[in-house]
Formats: sequence, C-alpha cells, structure tokens
Amino acid sequence: CPVILGVATEMGRPMYEKMCYGVTNQITSLRVADTGKLKGCVSADVDIRSSCCSADFDLIAAIDQAATGLDRKRALQTLLAKPGALSALARDKASGEVVGAAISIVGRDGGRVIGPLLGTHEAALPLVHAVAPDGAVTLRAIGGPADILVETLTSAGFEIAVEQVSMSFGGHALPGKRDLYLALMHPTLG
Repeated sequence: CPVILGVATEMGRPMYEKMCYGVTNQITSLRVADTGKLKGCVSADVDIRSSCCSADFDLIAAIDQAATGLDRKRALQTLLAKPGALSALARDKASGEVVGAAISIVGRDGGRVIGPLLGTHEAALPLVHAVAPDGAVTLRAIGGPADILVETLTSAGFEIAVEQVSMSFGGHALPGKRDLYLALMHPTLG
C-alpha cells in the first residue's frame, strides 16, 4: 500500500495517532535573516555548479528519488519553472560524483525558500549559498532532533523556527536512502 505522509504539530499529533498514524521523523523549520552572514559556507572537497540544462535536472531528480524513495520529477519541474527559481549541483572534487542538489524559489515574503536540499552533510552549506546568495531563507529539515543537517545549519547561523513531527499512516518508515540528509520546502511535495 502507498505510504501516506503528513506533518503535525504537537497539538494535532494525538488526533492523527487516533487515526492510526505514527511518527516517522521530526520536521524542523529553520530560518536565517541573511545568508551572506552564514559561517562555514565553503567546502574544499565540493564543487558547486548552478544548474540549467536538462541533464543536470535529471541528476537532481535522481538524487531526490534516492533520498525520498518517491518519483517527484514533475513536482520539481514545476518548482523550477517558477520565476526566480534557482538550482545547483554539488560534486565531489576528487571523483566528480554528484553528492548533493538544491532548489530555491522566491517566497511570498520576498525571501528565498529552499527545497529540496539534499545530499551529503559536507555539501549542505555550499548548496545553500549557491541557491540563496543573499537575503532571508527558510527551509524544513527532515530528521531527528540531533540530526546532523539541523546541527550543521544551526551552527552556521540558521535559527530553529518551528519543530513538528512527520507522520505516516501505520507509522511506515519513509522510503529512500537514510544516509543522505534531506531538507524540503514542503514534506508532501509531489
């Protein structure tokens, strides 16, 4: 059966649990007022390139599917079709292997909303810097309270805005590879 995902506040959590939903993970909403002031944005091991061609998009969609277990290619194409949307790929400098990807769009308040942001821990901050060169940024990280992505982003200067739980019907685990970090603009995208 399909995995049905949702996000709940602590107030709404008991209602979903009565309907047989179970907690699968934690969602942490993070925000930074000025990405230009982030600490630790450069990684000597990662090469970042802005993406524009269809081959790059296919790589972004492939790493997203590996991380989520979901085919969200159409949803990602919709995001990238928005005016002002940016995307970037991170490659390991030694091997050339793709180790991360990021997309950002302009939010309602004029700041950038990043999502998805995915890949290896070392690529997270360079990718944030590539798709949000300056100004305010918001994203949601999926992971436990001590998740390495949340820790990386808060140590760089992001502030935790809201903490919620990710739930699925029957408490089924999220599909995909769990050795990749994952941050999403909206956890049910696609």
